[in-house]
Amino acid sequence: MSSFEYLHTSDIAGNPKSEFGIEETPYLYVSLPRDGSAFVASWWLSPEVISYFDGGGIFEQREKIISIDIWDGIKETGRWNINALYFFPDNGKTGSGTVFFDVIPEPGTIILFFAGIFLLVGKSFSERIS
Repeated sequence: MSSFEYLHTSDIAGNPKSEFGIEETPYLYVSLPRDGSAFVASWWLSPEVISYFDGGGIFEQREKIISIDIWDGIKETGRWNINALYFFPDNGKTGSGTVFFDVIPEPGTIILFFAGIFLLVGKSFSERIS
């Protein structure tokens, strides 16, 4: 068993990226170690340790950008893990790899969270003074 030539999370153009906002879609960029028809599949493990299968498929291209169709229904903040594998039916060669990425709240969400905390602290402080 060997590994992918390249395996990383990316934007839709294939540019490496390891941190995504909650409204962004992460992609898995794979580059196989050789040309030819190969089966490629990935399992996306959420921060809550729930596994999602991308469906897999036979690909003729050496490089492929993969997403998971149900991302909008499963996205959550935290550290994600993707396990991927490939199989060349013509010679039985296989390989696998693992990548991680983080989904973070949007900056607006963080600002609203801290604004709420400050309002609660300010209200509590003003009630103690009166």
